Amino acid sequence: MIRNEKNEGEAEIKEDNKEAIKKDKKVKDIKKYDKKSRVEEDKKEEKAKQNKEEGNLEKNESDKKLKREEKDEKMKMDGRNKVELKSGKNNETRKDKRNGKVDKNIKNDRTLNIQGAESVKRDGKEKRNQIVERVKEDEKNEEVRMDERAKLLIRTKTMKDNKNVDMVDDKIIGILTPEMANEMKIRGVIFYENLGKGTFSIVKRGWCNVLAKMVAIKIIDIRKDSRYTRKCLPREIELVRKLKHDNIIKVYEVIEKNPYVCIIQDFTTRGDLLQKIRRESKVDENEGKIHFRQLIEAMKYLKSMEVVHRDIKCENILLDSCENVKITDFGFARLLKIGEKSKTFCGSRAYLAPEIIRAQPYDGYLSDIWSAGIVLYVMITGMMPYDDRNVQKMLERQLQHRIAYPQAAKISMDVKRLIFDILHPIPHKRLTIDQMISSKWLADVKYHILDQPVNDSLTSDSDNIM
Repeated sequence: MIRNEKNEGEAEIKEDNKEAIKKDKKVKDIKKYDKKSRVEEDKKEEKAKQNKEEGNLEKNESDKKLKREEKDEKMKMDGRNKVELKSGKNNETRKDKRNGKVDKNIKNDRTLNIQGAESVKRDGKEKRNQIVERVKEDEKNEEVRMDERAKLLIRTKTMKDNKNVDMVDDKIIGILTPEMANEMKIRGVIFYENLGKGTFSIVKRGWCNVLAKMVAIKIIDIRKDSRYTRKCLPREIELVRKLKHDNIIKVYEVIEKNPYVCIIQDFTTRGDLLQKIRRESKVDENEGKIHFRQLIEAMKYLKSMEVVHRDIKCENILLDSCENVKITDFGFARLLKIGEKSKTFCGSRAYLAPEIIRAQPYDGYLSDIWSAGIVLYVMITGMMPYDDRNVQKMLERQLQHRIAYPQAAKISMDVKRLIFDILHPIPHKRLTIDQMISSKWLADVKYHILDQPVNDSLTSDSDNIM
């Protein structure tokens, strides 16, 4: 029993010790909190004191600013008073002059004033002359910049897989094989000057007795083994034989006699669209509407025949004697089912759609639409929309969907809107041919074929040379 009482006593002592520890801890927490509160209060007081000092500084600055303003206002008032005094003095001088009482000093002042006025007038004239000279210089610089952009408007080189192939030799073409020469003799073909030359072919103007008209003869040398002669040429021959449209160059006959293939086609007296643009600096919008309407009508026909051209450019758009559009050069054209993708990198760099530059599989019909948009821009501005000397920079600008125009040129917003919608970097967002036809710029243009020849020295000279 004594042990139990001892245990109970020890338990009570332990309990009392625990209570004492808890109280001590609580006291320490309270002291700690009080200390923290005092620190925070000290910080607040310090901050308030600092704000007060800053406020005083701001007030002092404000007072100084106000004093400066008052001083400036006072100086302005003094200046105005001086002007009024001077004005009053001048009035008195004029009054004295009317009364014949102008003294020598006033006369001298007047002389000085006249000299000063003449000096100001002279300075003003010099300033105006300087401004005129500067404006002329700016105009000259602008013309230089425009000329730089216009220089890009040269015959664009067609991009091919085999980039190191030499141009076809005129002398080789001039010496036709007996078989080919005989074929030409049968048709009464007489050769004249060269119209153009490419990597694999040369185009000559000639007269055909059988047709009784001037023709263009495309002579292709197939001895140069290449992808073009193996793959593209057979396609071209197949296509030109079956395509029949008023705005596609008419091919009369294809003669195949190794090592040459001769394509006899219409001769267009007005040359190509690029030649017209360079002759006239640009194409008038109303005239451009007709050309572009005919171009997209021909493209619509090609799509109905499941044919993509893949090299639409100003040089491949010929103009007949009435200046009707004639698409030519089907060297990179091919049959392509709707929805099918093409992978061949071909075309002319300045007219290439961004997806082709990026070496992506592309929809040939949509890339042709892009090229048509470039043609439209070149027609109405006489310049290229993008500088193709740096392909990477050209691609960046295309992807930004940025199209700049010459400032001096008067170009309607309707055609700018049309070009913007055609040259969309995302292929499926480009306008379709039907959407182009119904656009505001073309809405009032009905498709038709021109029947009045253009009468000028260019046409008459071409017709009379035989």
